[in-house]
Amino acid sequence: MMKSGKILTTALVFAIGTTGFTMTASAAGPNRANQPTFSEVDTDDDGQITIAEIQAERAARFSGTDTDGDGLLSSAEVTAQIVKNSTLRATWMANRLLKALDKNEDGILSKEEAAARGPSATRMMQKLDQDGDGVLSEDEFEKIADRRGHGHRRGDGPRSKN
Repeated sequence: MMKSGKILTTALVFAIGTTGFTMTASAAGPNRANQPTFSEVDTDDDGQITIAEIQAERAARFSGTDTDGDGLLSSAEVTAQIVKNSTLRATWMANRLLKALDKNEDGILSKEEAAARGPSATRMMQKLDQDGDGVLSEDEFEKIADRRGHGHRRGDGPRSKN
C-alpha cells in the first residue's frame, strides 16, 4: 500500500508538470509556467532531444520537488510544488488582466477600470436569469457555474470565501 502511494504521488507530480527549472509566468503563459524550454532539455545543444535528456529532465523535476532530498515525495512537497505552479499562473493571469484593463497604464486598476471588464449587472442578470423573475436561484447559479466549469463544491474539498 505504501509503495503504491509513492508511485501515485510521483505520477501526480509528473502529471501536474512540476519541474526543477523555472520560467517566469509572464514569459511562458499560463500553461507553460514552470515548464522547461526546449534548450533547457536539449542539454548538449544539438537541436534534438534524446530519451536520456528527457530522463535527466524528469530526474531534475523530481529532485526540484523533493526539497528534503530523501528521494521520496511527501504530500507537503507535492503541495508546495502545486502552490508554486499556481502562484506562477496567478501572476501571469493578473499581469494579463492589468495589461488589458489598465487604461491609464498606471499599473493598478481603479473601480471604473475593473468595472469595464464585463457586462453590466443588469445585462448579466437578463442573460443568466433563466425563468425571468429578476433574481438568480441557487439552481440557476449552479447551472451557470457548471457550464463554466466552476461548479460549487459540496463537501469535496476546501473553498475560499474570498
